[in-house]
Amino acid sequence: MVDQKSSLRKTISKVLLSPWLALLTFAALLAVKFADPYLVESSRLSTYDYIMLDEKIEAENIVVANIGEAAIEKYGQYPFPREVYSEIIRDLYAQGAYLVGSTIMFPEYDRFGGDGALEQTLSEYPIVLAQSVSADCTLPTNPQDIRRTGVAVIGDGQASDFLPNYPCVLDNIPILQEAASGVGVTSTLPETDGVVRRVPLLATSDGEYYPSFALELLRVLAG
Repeated sequence: MVDQKSSLRKTISKVLLSPWLALLTFAALLAVKFADPYLVESSRLSTYDYIMLDEKIEAENIVVANIGEAAIEKYGQYPFPREVYSEIIRDLYAQGAYLVGSTIMFPEYDRFGGDGALEQTLSEYPIVLAQSVSADCTLPTNPQDIRRTGVAVIGDGQASDFLPNYPCVLDNIPILQEAASGVGVTSTLPETDGVVRRVPLLATSDGEYYPSFALELLRVLAG
């Protein structure tokens, strides 16, 4: 019985120390790495989230102005007339804002006829508006009329090969689009679990580059 146990231990040890087992294990792990199944990717993302729990970064010079219940009680039904947005922007600058960016889009004309008031405010104060890229072309737009900041590409290859590409760009009405100091794209790249952890700095559509909203804010801020 002792000899049998000793022989079994030697056999198991020989198998575990076999270079073939090491190669098979490596091949299996490599296959899992390239296949990247949902459970593996989800575990990796959860680990990343856990690590980020200790990385709390707060910026004292960046303020988010939220339109919530109090604003609806004050101004009425949402979406507000464009004069209200104009008033909000002027109030932010009166409170000491250096640069205001609005993620609210204005793809259609104001039903209250207040586009002129907002255009006047955009002409007086530096404002960065948002536009969006989409795979759903619900509102027809002429690519030649869409505003985009010039982008210089340095080096060989096509940068568009590494950027998310979309068939459509949803922009603001022309008078607001042209009056703004900058226009940036608000788009995200959700992970498999639906959580947004990445925001691309550039996107492409119809062969053109579109900077992100954050990148456009930095460009206008830098003058």
